Amino acid sequence: MDRLLPYARWRKGQREIAETIYNVVKDGKILLLGYPTGAGKTIAALIGTYTAKSKNHKIFFLARTKNQVQAPLREISKIEKRKKICIPTVVLQNKKEMCPLAIAKRLSYDEFLRYCDSLVKLDLCEYYLNLKERKNILENGYNPEPSKFVRKFAKLGVCPYEIAKMLTSKVEIVIGSYVYIFSSEIRYRLQSSTGLKLEDLILIIDEAHNLPEIIADMQSIKLYKYQVKLAQREARKFLFGEFAEEILASLSNLYSYILTIERKSGGGDYLIDTSEFLSVMPGLSQLKKAVSIIEKNMVESGILAPSNISRILNLLRAIQSSTYGFVLYSTTTPEGFMIKYQCVDPSITAREVFSRVHAAVLMSGTLQPKDYLISMLALERGRVIEHRVHADFSKQVKLVVHSGISSRYVERSEENFRRIAKIIAILFEKFNNGVMLAVFPSYDFMKKVNVFLPTKTRLYTFIEREDTRLSEVVEFIKERVKSLVLAAAWGKLIEGIELRNGLSLIKSVVIAGLPVPEPSLVNIKREELLTARFLDEEKAWRFTYIIPAVIRVLQAIGRAVRTERDRAFVVILDHRLLEKDAKSLVEIHGYKVRSVDNLRQILEEMSSFSLR
Repeated sequence: MDRLLPYARWRKGQREIAETIYNVVKDGKILLLGYPTGAGKTIAALIGTYTAKSKNHKIFFLARTKNQVQAPLREISKIEKRKKICIPTVVLQNKKEMCPLAIAKRLSYDEFLRYCDSLVKLDLCEYYLNLKERKNILENGYNPEPSKFVRKFAKLGVCPYEIAKMLTSKVEIVIGSYVYIFSSEIRYRLQSSTGLKLEDLILIIDEAHNLPEIIADMQSIKLYKYQVKLAQREARKFLFGEFAEEILASLSNLYSYILTIERKSGGGDYLIDTSEFLSVMPGLSQLKKAVSIIEKNMVESGILAPSNISRILNLLRAIQSSTYGFVLYSTTTPEGFMIKYQCVDPSITAREVFSRVHAAVLMSGTLQPKDYLISMLALERGRVIEHRVHADFSKQVKLVVHSGISSRYVERSEENFRRIAKIIAILFEKFNNGVMLAVFPSYDFMKKVNVFLPTKTRLYTFIEREDTRLSEVVEFIKERVKSLVLAAAWGKLIEGIELRNGLSLIKSVVIAGLPVPEPSLVNIKREELLTARFLDEEKAWRFTYIIPAVIRVLQAIGRAVRTERDRAFVVILDHRLLEKDAKSLVEIHGYKVRSVDNLRQILEEMSSFSLR
């Protein structure tokens, strides 16, 4: 392994990670890898898997976002340049992002797929047609960095997306998003066109703490009330005769049923009886025929957007194909009233993958406990190995928990909001410079606390919205010596905010309440399923509510501590973090938890930490 390291030496614990991964791959196991920020897990994972794999095995590095794709690419490039070896690699992006046609940028993703499909079927895409003529195109050298890859093959006059797929069967490392493996439909299409077999894959899954929820969301289907109305318009415009009348009658019944549900629900979450819903849906064969006729006519009319009636068909197929592990309910969103078929048990899909792959490495700086991941991802206990790089952040992070405050639903009151606002305002007043990040259980909770912040504090305060962009935060803090950023624990900023100028600009984090998920219909259903699985109500409750909440707390703290040189003062305003399960999960990630009884003690801890 040493021969592949592109650096002067291994970081502390880094070679141990690589050796553990090497053994996991050789033995065909599944590794749960917990590591602190800055442990250098990407290069260790790549070296460990690459040196252990056989000729028949392929490494598939799964990243959650486009930005996260860059990390493995950088490390592979360094190995190749400094060690003078070639590691064939390809990055799979979605078809729209890899298309060289100018029109691709102006279309929505769904519109582009329809447009692309039409061009290919009608032999109108030169980039696709050229693939047949240029049989030796794969012999060309290339840079796997996505933008350079697209430019290279677009200049050669061939479809970059199809080239990437062709290369998938030839390279040693494939990099792509979770959907290529965990979306059954997309995986099947990829396997059909490339010959890939799950049994030959070694998965490296980055930021694996996200995997259970991402898989659940991939399997979920939604249908808006307005889309049913639009489907009726499509039927009137593109269908004719007796069949048109049949479809319109069926759609009318469905729309009336949705209106009834909307009235009953009052706009809130409302559990729908699956059998009752299916009884008012159009029939499967009827919908298939309608979609085929309507979409053919739409394309001929120059309409590229997918039909709304196809969305009804997709929902019907989902409900008919699987009933266990899902909940059918209605809710109201900013886009309108909708019906959603939500997956609450990602283990169904995950089992298909993890039971077949040769080996897998699930890695994250905020990895859930072993039992949680085994249950939520249907991992075979006998194959699972857990390895946590034990960090000690006690010199970098002082973490105190106020034992006299809670954000439990039954304790939320104006007095409680005032008290939290007062603590945040006083802490910020004593704060010298940089960014103080205050994290709340929800947007609503945040707004109620913000009302009671003093006017002078609000002058320095940035409040996250659901559509906030990171660039807005950066501009705000640039103009101030110190800033207070209010963010929701389940919002985008906690997942992606990185404010640095050499060192982290976030010097303090205030967790204004443990972000326990709301007892929604989805979470209640998940808790019921887990209770039936474990025959243990307390364990099911902990898996549904406490573990996800603590992982969010750890992610928030991680926004401040990105390197060994970063330091941060962390205050948690919720005594529930002192309870055994929550506290132990924080401590295994390297933080020492201190309990304080009042604001004066918090200020003393803050002062002593700052003066070191």
